[in-house]
Amino acid sequence: IMDVLDGSHQLRELSIYIPLDGSRALADFVGEPLRIVNLTNLEALTLEMPIPFMSIMKHFQAESLRSLYLRCPDAMHNFAEDVMRASLRTFLDRSSAPLHLLHLYDVDVSQEDFIHFFSTIPTIEDIFLHGSDILDETLLFMATPAYVPHLRRLELRWCGHITGEAIEQVVRSRCSGQHYQDTVNPIEEVTLIACSGVKEREILSIAEVCRCR
Repeated sequence: IMDVLDGSHQLRELSIYIPLDGSRALADFVGEPLRIVNLTNLEALTLEMPIPFMSIMKHFQAESLRSLYLRCPDAMHNFAEDVMRASLRTFLDRSSAPLHLLHLYDVDVSQEDFIHFFSTIPTIEDIFLHGSDILDETLLFMATPAYVPHLRRLELRWCGHITGEAIEQVVRSRCSGQHYQDTVNPIEEVTLIACSGVKEREILSIAEVCRCR
């Protein structure tokens, strides 16, 4: 895979899929220098694979990346291990890419990871979390100008720890303009599906200031 990618300098979209029942073992090159493949023109990266395999990201650099989609096949335990989480952060920090879309599907990273993404990737416009839990106190970082200032769309599915009160606070604070002047975009659309902590009255309140699905 590394050899093929190393010779694909014009590659713009890359998808790698490994099924949950795949019998392959992840081979790491212990003791060898870390090989980095520079995917200069890559704009969209999709990885659908069991959590341990996602550490392949530590071998990538993609300074033009705009869309990152990570999905773990259905499994009982999808919390990302330290190695995978470190690989993801290393990849994003090394690339310093103008990422617009961050989509995590059944991939649980830590709350500290979320805060790191929100503070170091100011270009993010769309955040989709499907079964990748985020807490109220983490979400509330979005209500301050230093975190994801260009966020426009927020989609939460099967996020059982979030409350409508926190979402409403974030959306209203960004729409009010009281802190931000021209430095922070208002949130234009919120999608909430199967989030048990969100009540109907909160949805109606959110819908007063942005499109709500």
